[in-house]
Amino acid sequence: MAELGTASGSAESAGLLRRAASHAAREARRRRSQRLMLAIALAVSLAMLLVVAVVAGIQIQHLTAENASLANDLFRARQKLERIEPELEKTRQELTSVTRGRLPHLKELTPDKVIPLDAGYVKNIVFTVLRQNGQTRYEYRAVLENAGETMLRPEVRVFVFDQRGIQVGSGEITDRTEMIPGESRAYSASIERFMDEEPRYFYVWARRKK
Repeated sequence: MAELGTASGSAESAGLLRRAASHAAREARRRRSQRLMLAIALAVSLAMLLVVAVVAGIQIQHLTAENASLANDLFRARQKLERIEPELEKTRQELTSVTRGRLPHLKELTPDKVIPLDAGYVKNIVFTVLRQNGQTRYEYRAVLENAGETMLRPEVRVFVFDQRGIQVGSGEITDRTEMIPGESRAYSASIERFMDEEPRYFYVWARRKK
Protein backbone atom coordinates (compact mmCIF):
# COMPACT_ATOMS: atom_id res chain seq x y z
CA MET A 1 0.00 0.00 0.00
CA ALA A 2 2.87 2.34 0.77
CA GLU A 3 4.34 1.72 -2.64
CA LEU A 4 0.96 2.42 -4.24
CA GLY A 5 0.69 5.76 -2.42
CA THR A 6 4.19 6.69 -3.43
CA ALA A 7 3.46 5.92 -7.07
CA SER A 8 0.26 7.94 -6.97
CA GLY A 9 2.07 10.95 -5.48
CA SER A 10 4.78 10.73 -8.06
CA ALA A 11 2.16 10.73 -10.84
CA GLU A 12 0.47 13.81 -9.43
CA SER A 13 3.80 15.59 -9.13
CA ALA A 14 4.63 14.72 -12.69
CA GLY A 15 1.24 16.00 -13.83
CA LEU A 16 1.76 19.27 -11.99
CA LEU A 17 5.17 19.65 -13.52
CA ARG A 18 3.78 19.00 -17.01
CA ARG A 19 1.00 21.52 -16.51
CA ALA A 20 3.46 24.09 -15.16
CA ALA A 21 5.75 23.49 -18.09
CA SER A 22 2.85 23.81 -20.54
CA HIS A 23 1.71 27.04 -18.89
CA ALA A 24 5.24 28.42 -19.00
CA ALA A 25 5.50 27.49 -22.66
CA ARG A 26 2.19 29.22 -23.43
CA GLU A 27 3.34 32.35 -21.56
CA ALA A 28 6.61 32.30 -23.44
CA ARG A 29 4.80 31.98 -26.77
CA ARG A 30 2.42 34.80 -25.80
CA ARG A 31 5.31 37.08 -24.86
CA ARG A 32 7.08 36.25 -28.11
CA SER A 33 3.87 36.98 -30.03
CA GLN A 34 3.48 40.33 -28.25
CA ARG A 35 7.10 41.26 -28.95
CA LEU A 36 6.63 40.27 -32.60
CA MET A 37 3.48 42.40 -32.90
CA LEU A 38 5.24 45.36 -31.27
CA ALA A 39 8.18 44.91 -33.62
CA ILE A 40 5.85 44.79 -36.63
CA ALA A 41 3.95 47.89 -35.44
CA LEU A 42 7.23 49.72 -34.87
CA ALA A 43 8.46 48.72 -38.33
CA VAL A 44 5.22 49.90 -39.95
CA SER A 45 5.38 53.20 -38.03
CA LEU A 46 8.99 53.72 -39.08
CA ALA A 47 8.09 52.95 -42.69
CA MET A 48 5.20 55.43 -42.59
CA LEU A 49 7.43 58.08 -41.05
CA LEU A 50 9.99 57.45 -43.76
CA VAL A 51 7.34 57.80 -46.48
CA VAL A 52 6.03 61.01 -44.92
CA ALA A 53 9.56 62.40 -44.63
CA VAL A 54 10.30 61.57 -48.26
CA VAL A 55 7.04 63.11 -49.50
CA ALA A 56 7.56 66.21 -47.32
CA GLY A 57 11.12 66.55 -48.60
CA ILE A 58 9.95 66.35 -52.21
CA GLN A 59 7.19 68.90 -51.53
CA ILE A 60 9.59 71.27 -49.79
CA GLN A 61 12.03 70.97 -52.67
CA HIS A 62 9.22 71.69 -55.15
CA LEU A 63 8.02 74.71 -53.17
CA THR A 64 11.57 76.01 -52.83
CA ALA A 65 12.09 75.78 -56.57
CA GLU A 66 8.73 77.42 -57.24
CA ASN A 67 9.50 80.22 -54.79
CA ALA A 68 12.86 80.82 -56.44
CA SER A 69 11.15 80.96 -59.84
CA LEU A 70 8.55 83.46 -58.58
CA ALA A 71 11.25 85.59 -56.97
CA ASN A 72 13.15 85.62 -60.26
CA ASP A 73 10.00 86.60 -62.18
CA LEU A 74 9.30 89.39 -59.69
CA PHE A 75 12.87 90.69 -60.00
CA ARG A 76 12.63 90.77 -63.79
CA ALA A 77 9.21 92.45 -63.65
CA ARG A 78 10.61 95.15 -61.36
CA GLN A 79 13.55 95.70 -63.68
CA LYS A 80 11.19 95.99 -66.66
CA LEU A 81 8.97 98.41 -64.77
CA GLU A 82 11.94 100.56 -63.86
CA ARG A 83 12.94 100.70 -67.53
CA ILE A 84 9.51 101.59 -68.89
CA GLU A 85 8.39 103.92 -66.08
CA PRO A 86 10.28 106.96 -67.49
CA GLU A 87 8.79 106.23 -70.91
CA LEU A 88 5.29 106.02 -69.42
CA GLU A 89 5.77 109.32 -67.63
CA LYS A 90 7.01 110.95 -70.82
CA THR A 91 4.03 109.58 -72.76
CA ARG A 92 1.66 110.80 -70.04
CA GLN A 93 3.13 114.29 -70.20
CA GLU A 94 2.92 114.35 -73.98
CA LEU A 95 -0.70 113.19 -73.87
CA THR A 96 -1.54 115.87 -71.30
CA SER A 97 0.10 118.51 -73.47
CA VAL A 98 -1.80 117.36 -76.57
CA THR A 99 -5.13 117.22 -74.69
CA ARG A 100 -4.70 120.69 -73.27
CA GLY A 101 -3.59 122.00 -76.61
CA ARG A 102 -6.66 120.56 -78.30
CA LEU A 103 -9.02 121.54 -75.49
CA PRO A 104 -7.42 124.51 -73.74
CA HIS A 105 -10.50 125.26 -71.63
CA LEU A 106 -10.16 122.02 -69.65
CA LYS A 107 -8.81 122.07 -66.11
CA GLU A 108 -7.07 119.21 -64.37
CA LEU A 109 -9.31 117.32 -61.96
CA THR A 110 -7.40 116.99 -58.70
CA PRO A 111 -9.43 115.34 -55.91
CA ASP A 112 -9.69 116.94 -52.45
CA LYS A 113 -8.34 120.27 -53.64
CA VAL A 114 -10.15 123.62 -53.79
CA ILE A 115 -9.87 124.68 -57.45
CA PRO A 116 -10.53 128.39 -58.12
CA LEU A 117 -12.66 129.07 -61.19
CA ASP A 118 -13.43 131.93 -63.54
CA ALA A 119 -16.76 130.61 -64.73
CA GLY A 120 -19.27 133.35 -64.14
CA TYR A 121 -20.65 133.12 -60.64
CA VAL A 122 -18.97 129.76 -59.84
CA LYS A 123 -16.23 130.75 -57.41
CA ASN A 124 -14.52 127.39 -56.79
CA ILE A 125 -15.09 123.64 -56.85
CA VAL A 126 -13.82 120.61 -54.90
CA PHE A 127 -13.98 117.03 -56.22
CA THR A 128 -14.16 113.98 -53.94
CA VAL A 129 -13.57 110.34 -54.88
CA LEU A 130 -15.60 107.78 -52.93
CA ARG A 131 -14.78 104.05 -53.12
CA GLN A 132 -17.15 101.51 -51.63
CA ASN A 133 -17.91 97.85 -52.40
CA GLY A 134 -15.66 97.93 -55.43
CA GLN A 135 -17.46 100.95 -56.89
CA THR A 136 -15.98 104.41 -57.47
CA ARG A 137 -18.12 107.53 -57.31
CA TYR A 138 -17.17 111.15 -57.96
CA GLU A 139 -18.83 113.98 -56.10
CA TYR A 140 -18.21 117.72 -56.12
CA ARG A 141 -18.98 120.77 -54.03
CA ALA A 142 -19.23 124.11 -55.84
CA VAL A 143 -19.39 127.53 -54.23
CA LEU A 144 -21.52 130.06 -56.13
CA GLU A 145 -21.41 133.79 -55.56
CA ASN A 146 -23.60 136.48 -57.09
CA ALA A 147 -21.14 139.31 -57.53
CA GLY A 148 -23.46 141.20 -59.87
CA GLU A 149 -26.13 143.77 -59.18
CA THR A 150 -29.14 141.78 -60.32
CA MET A 151 -30.89 138.62 -59.17
CA LEU A 152 -29.82 135.37 -60.79
CA ARG A 153 -31.09 131.82 -60.83
CA PRO A 154 -28.23 129.28 -60.63
CA GLU A 155 -27.81 126.82 -63.45
CA VAL A 156 -24.44 125.08 -63.61
CA ARG A 157 -23.20 122.04 -65.49
CA VAL A 158 -19.96 120.19 -64.77
CA PHE A 159 -18.44 118.04 -67.52
CA VAL A 160 -15.63 115.55 -66.87
CA PHE A 161 -13.20 114.09 -69.42
CA ASP A 162 -10.69 111.25 -69.47
CA GLN A 163 -6.97 111.66 -70.19
CA ARG A 164 -7.66 111.71 -73.95
CA GLY A 165 -10.12 114.57 -73.65
CA ILE A 166 -13.20 112.40 -74.19
CA GLN A 167 -16.22 113.27 -72.09
CA VAL A 168 -17.06 110.46 -69.65
CA GLY A 169 -19.68 112.06 -67.40
CA SER A 170 -21.40 115.17 -66.16
CA GLY A 171 -23.22 116.75 -63.24
CA GLU A 172 -25.77 119.52 -62.88
CA ILE A 173 -26.77 122.15 -60.34
CA THR A 174 -30.14 123.87 -60.68
CA ASP A 175 -32.02 125.96 -58.14
CA ARG A 176 -35.34 127.71 -58.60
CA THR A 177 -34.52 130.06 -55.74
CA GLU A 178 -32.84 133.19 -57.04
CA MET A 179 -29.64 134.54 -55.55
CA ILE A 180 -29.61 138.16 -54.46
CA PRO A 181 -26.58 140.37 -55.20
CA GLY A 182 -23.68 139.59 -52.87
CA GLU A 183 -25.12 136.19 -51.83
CA SER A 184 -22.99 133.03 -51.72
CA ARG A 185 -24.19 129.43 -51.75
CA ALA A 186 -22.56 125.98 -51.72
CA TYR A 187 -24.01 123.06 -53.65
CA SER A 188 -23.02 119.39 -53.58
CA ALA A 189 -23.81 116.90 -56.31
CA SER A 190 -22.57 113.70 -57.96
CA ILE A 191 -20.98 113.10 -61.33
CA GLU A 192 -23.02 110.70 -63.46
CA ARG A 193 -20.49 108.71 -65.48
CA PHE A 194 -21.66 107.07 -68.69
CA MET A 195 -18.21 105.61 -69.41
CA ASP A 196 -16.14 103.54 -67.00
CA GLU A 197 -13.09 105.75 -67.35
CA GLU A 198 -11.24 107.81 -64.77
CA PRO A 199 -12.03 111.55 -65.03
CA ARG A 200 -8.82 113.54 -65.47
CA TYR A 201 -10.11 116.94 -66.61
CA PHE A 202 -13.26 118.98 -66.14
CA TYR A 203 -15.08 121.99 -67.49
CA VAL A 204 -17.70 124.12 -65.71
CA TRP A 205 -20.45 125.92 -67.60
CA ALA A 206 -22.73 128.46 -65.88
CA ARG A 207 -25.68 130.33 -67.35
CA ARG A 208 -27.00 133.56 -65.90
CA LYS A 209 -30.77 133.81 -65.45
CA LYS A 210 -32.91 136.54 -63.97
